[in-house]
Amino acid sequence: MKFYSRYVIYTAGDLIQSANNHSPVFAPSNRSSSISSALFVEDFISVQKEESQKILEKRHCPSGRLSPYLTILNQYALVNKSEPQIITTEPIPVIYFDTRVLWPKFEKSLPTTCPYRCIYTNRSEEATNASIAVFTRGPTSQMATTFADALWAFDSDESPLRMPSFSIFLTSHPSSTVPKPYGMYWANTQPECVMPANERARMRSHEDARRWLPPDMATKTRLVAWLVSNMYAVNQRKLFVAKLRRWVAVDIYGYRRLACPEPNCLEQLGKRYKFYLAIENSNCRAYITEKLFKNALRHNMVPIVMGGSPDDYFNLAPPNSYIHVDDFASPGHLAAYLRYLDRNDTAYASYFAWKGLGTIRKAPNTFCRLCALYHTTFRRSKPVHLGDFEVHLNPWNLCISPGRWPSDFASNRISFTPFLLVLILLSSCYSFVVSPLNL
Repeated sequence: MKFYSRYVIYTAGDLIQSANNHSPVFAPSNRSSSISSALFVEDFISVQKEESQKILEKRHCPSGRLSPYLTILNQYALVNKSEPQIITTEPIPVIYFDTRVLWPKFEKSLPTTCPYRCIYTNRSEEATNASIAVFTRGPTSQMATTFADALWAFDSDESPLRMPSFSIFLTSHPSSTVPKPYGMYWANTQPECVMPANERARMRSHEDARRWLPPDMATKTRLVAWLVSNMYAVNQRKLFVAKLRRWVAVDIYGYRRLACPEPNCLEQLGKRYKFYLAIENSNCRAYITEKLFKNALRHNMVPIVMGGSPDDYFNLAPPNSYIHVDDFASPGHLAAYLRYLDRNDTAYASYFAWKGLGTIRKAPNTFCRLCALYHTTFRRSKPVHLGDFEVHLNPWNLCISPGRWPSDFASNRISFTPFLLVLILLSSCYSFVVSPLNL
């Protein structure tokens, strides 16, 4: 039976039963309580830890912070090695991808070049001996039987609030086994380090900052744009926007509002607006999507961000490229700062100075990285034990209720006790989990 409401909910009895009966390829490793309680289990990888240690030995980060992109940097080196994989007599591993939710253009996602050999398929009849089975939602009982001997993986581009209880493997979070960020900042020097605050301060005060003004500055006659399709986000972002509009003009596109100019909607917005509301649908740690990297930064608009914590944006976004709403006491104070930047081209230009220090890139092909990790790691390492859902995925631990990010995050995490009580009552007849579909 299926039940639909604001969330897409589907039966999960087969998922829980089959996962509990599913034996992992390798025996589960012994973890400390601190690791076991983490949402995203870094279960991979003696190989990557060794590579990380090499970087730590070679360089010291002035900020004392290693970039959260370090996993991807290591995987980038892994899949871009010049020498091809050594041919062995072992069978070529098969990786099955469930395309019920993600990967609608499966064939176009396949790597054109990869130094490691794998067979990728989205046809279960071709993957009866799969080494890895990647699911985008709960596997059916037939899938669980077909892939009983495979290493199970879960794939989602959503925030933790939109994932069912399943072991995390491929997500947008930087601590995922195979991170799939919507974009990543790659510094020209020391990309493995986070730029310290004192260097960022010098960027803001540089007297030559005006040279970074966007080329279409003369046509940027409007202040703030927001392109949105979901007005019922968990973090109640529309209420924040409503308060901001009391103080400054915000043009809203989509959802029965202004029609986005075509063709090339975002390109047209970038020519007209100085700022873009890059606010996510959930306030969760490290949840930063295309709203920042593609919608705003690629189109020369300064993003006003909400979603991840200020620390997340400090670590993951290009330095001095954004304005976080939590840095202001109220929407009125934020509006006053936006008006100041509107009048001061030098101060506004400083938000584009990062372009002289690095670039925004896509992460290496997900399929190739997964294949490489299987060859180099998963054949001999210990993956997550797939039966213990609560150990590996508790989304409420990384998200907060609508509002500002607290300094004491642990005591202000989101509470869904009433919601869970409803699910417990429903489970007397059926088992339910929340779909990762974007709502």
